[in-house]
Amino acid sequence: MKKGCMKSNKRRKIAKSYPRIPSDNLLDIISRLPAKSLYRFKCVSKEWCSLIQDQNFVDFYSDCRRKQHNEAHSIRLLGRLCSEYYFYFIDHNGKTSEILLSFNGASSFTDPLVPACNGLFCYLGDCYNGDFPNLVVWNPIASEYKILPKPDFLHPITNPCSLIKLGFGFDIVSRKYKLVGCHAYSPWHVQVLTLGDTEWRTIKGGCIDKVDFRDKIIHVNGALYWLSTKRFHPNREIVRGDPCKITSFNLAEEQFGEVLVPDDAMGFVNLGHWLCDLEGCLCLIGYDNKMLDLWVLKTNNKQQQWVNTRITLPFEMSLKLLDTAIPIQHGEILVQSKQIFYLCRYDQEGNMLKTIELEGLPKFMLVVGKYEDYMVTLRDIFGNSDGAILKLSW
Repeated sequence: MKKGCMKSNKRRKIAKSYPRIPSDNLLDIISRLPAKSLYRFKCVSKEWCSLIQDQNFVDFYSDCRRKQHNEAHSIRLLGRLCSEYYFYFIDHNGKTSEILLSFNGASSFTDPLVPACNGLFCYLGDCYNGDFPNLVVWNPIASEYKILPKPDFLHPITNPCSLIKLGFGFDIVSRKYKLVGCHAYSPWHVQVLTLGDTEWRTIKGGCIDKVDFRDKIIHVNGALYWLSTKRFHPNREIVRGDPCKITSFNLAEEQFGEVLVPDDAMGFVNLGHWLCDLEGCLCLIGYDNKMLDLWVLKTNNKQQQWVNTRITLPFEMSLKLLDTAIPIQHGEILVQSKQIFYLCRYDQEGNMLKTIELEGLPKFMLVVGKYEDYMVTLRDIFGNSDGAILKLSW
């Protein structure tokens, strides 16, 4: 089914549910509003509250907002500096602005970097009582958070938090959110928590063997992916080695799998690497100085194939701690090199069209990932389950 037909069907479903509202006009207006405004509009009436919480509307709103950001070439970015998390908006001219106040929530600099999923964000919070950090799910737009049940892999805080491996994603079959994790000393003891449940479950058949806290576990279309890499230390600098494999975890079936990386015959660059989500496809980035390879995993006739775009940057990327690259959409990529952020636009052949040096972003900020508006609240997920949903005071 084409995307246009799917959108029309969503509109009809919403219109049938709310016949007294001029739905087309209303949807066109409210789909352009930020999620924070819609949260307030839920107080207008029971009818508006019911509309905004309707799953058809939530999906429709998410599709519209993603399309609007792509067409405007704007970016919402989540980053971390030391223990503070930052949210930034970057417009098409490269102008940056902080859209939410920074939040001091991480327990240490080496906490695992867990990308947001549908507007929700999981992190290890400060431990105020006892020797263990709290595991928290947070909705920044609604300013609400909830402390989650503690898993077996949360060891005393005296152990580095970089040893905790965490992935967060959305099960597209059950339409529930799940958190997956383990401790580096016990990579085969993987546990899963479905948000709304009170206990973690142990999963057999695989392990989370990623090495460094900067190697994020990526969520793409109902599955988690992580990259296993070899590490070496020339001149005492931590650098990224050639990837051994890409491991997947299907959130619906809760089974492990493997995705083959591009081989040398395909021109694969064996230096720095990251996994990313590029418009709903798994993306593997490899780089070497000024050369950046963008590998996108495409599925044709149920067969997966890596499609490569090689981009020549107008500056060098080093193999140091902070240097990274995140694709925003096809033809646009955010690059952090030597403590400077760049917004780079390129054509289908990888030729550079425009490079904008961004100002206003903290130089030493670790990029967690993109952040998108999404109309989901923690009360929608947890209902009246045990444990309070708390409001964050900015």
